[in-house]
Amino acid sequence: MELSIVISTYNNANSLVRTIDSVAKQDADRSLWECVVVNNASTDDTKSKVESLIQKYNNINLRLVDEPQQGLSFARNRGIAESKGNFIAFIDDDETINTGFVSAYIDLFL
Repeated sequence: MELSIVISTYNNANSLVRTIDSVAKQDADRSLWECVVVNNASTDDTKSKVESLIQKYNNINLRLVDEPQQGLSFARNRGIAESKGNFIAFIDDDETINTGFVSAYIDLFL
């Protein structure tokens, strides 16, 4: 595994869905990357929405992990600890990435 995309999220389920939709459209070989979503003690329906997306996008390496300690640093550290990639890219839960995002990162580092 070359790249781990880490998305930390807190109570931003609707926007996170759009973010994960954009991650799922990557043109890079799916065996080279993963996406780790860190649920940072959300109280909305983040967990159920991500679990639905994991089922929907079962052709990509998409995982959900929980970090109960509130704060971006705690969430990102959990994402790092859970990542399997040689490199890590952080994206926010309210952004979308273009289809070549992962390929560009992999090309840059390899």
